Amino acid sequence: MRHKILVCFINGMIIILQVFSQNEWRSMMNTQNFYQIISVMDSIFRSYNDTIPDDENEAYERWMLFWKDRVESGNAGAKTGSFKYSTDALDLWMTQPSPICNISNQTGQWQCVGPMQMNDQVMGIVTALWADPNNPNIVFAGSNTGGLFKTINAMSGNPTWTCITESSRLPGLGIQSIVVDPNSNYQTIYIATGRGFFGGYGIGILKTTDGGNTWNLTGLSYLPSSTFGSENLYKIIMHPYNSNILYAISANEVYQTINGGSTWIGLGFPDNYEFLKDIEFNPLNLNEILVGGKKLWKYDGSNWINITPNLVTAFASHCDNSMRICINYTTGLIYVMYRFNTNNSSGCASCPNGSVYNRIAIDKSNDGGNSFI
Repeated sequence: MRHKILVCFINGMIIILQVFSQNEWRSMMNTQNFYQIISVMDSIFRSYNDTIPDDENEAYERWMLFWKDRVESGNAGAKTGSFKYSTDALDLWMTQPSPICNISNQTGQWQCVGPMQMNDQVMGIVTALWADPNNPNIVFAGSNTGGLFKTINAMSGNPTWTCITESSRLPGLGIQSIVVDPNSNYQTIYIATGRGFFGGYGIGILKTTDGGNTWNLTGLSYLPSSTFGSENLYKIIMHPYNSNILYAISANEVYQTINGGSTWIGLGFPDNYEFLKDIEFNPLNLNEILVGGKKLWKYDGSNWINITPNLVTAFASHCDNSMRICINYTTGLIYVMYRFNTNNSSGCASCPNGSVYNRIAIDKSNDGGNSFI
């Protein structure tokens, strides 16, 4: 693995870092410990620091800071760097629903010594939002490693936020997507778990039917140790007229449930290297969905159709995984935003360092994605 990374890095530095951050890091974490990985990556970053994009360096630094205190240190100071220390703890929570520790027996006295809360929010990362379309004061916000928060006075000068996933007892729970059943008075909520940077550390989709007092696993949940760090689920969408029908996306699969999350099926997405990031219903036909990643896809209930060529700026390949979709149920319009390179429409293999995509486009469709303007 080490030689493969170094060779690919020299021949195509930008590509290998993107692949590492999206796919290769998973296999490395399955076969190598934390200290082996940072030894390889630190060597790469030291050797090619001047030509590595800042966002790649930042993503690596975040990954390293997240895991350095979560891996096993070993006995007598031996630095094993095993990731199983964290995944086993999450496995225990999932297989042993009863409380892992009984806080009622704890007699320690704690006092806050800082840092104190500042007037403005300056720390943390918000990765998901859900706002009530009928009451702007009610907003749910998901964080990258701190769980799900809710406010009922968002429009006030100083809104108060409450973490409603505390009962889950999951350390470092990342929230990538939030869906609230509009017919449940904010009691039924679905969250897609995982971290936004270097992925993983997710356990699938969780559901609450009591506003967050208790959280339950759905049919789309998995043990973190089964595939290390587990795959992120990036987004959930709910049918606007049937809250039992939901879809969810991982990096390379789309899942569907028709019974409120009890069971899910994979829809057999055809491209394992797509790195999906967005999903929406076709506003003109709710039996169809649109999925965006490196390309734009439509699923008609039985077939996957690559509709990327229908975009105004058509290209054969798209390695930026920046496709974003926005729809309007009232007008039936579909908006797609994507980045592309004007000098190389065939992909990113020969793009100059650091300038793979130099243009942003927003296209609009009024016929379900068959054509764009």
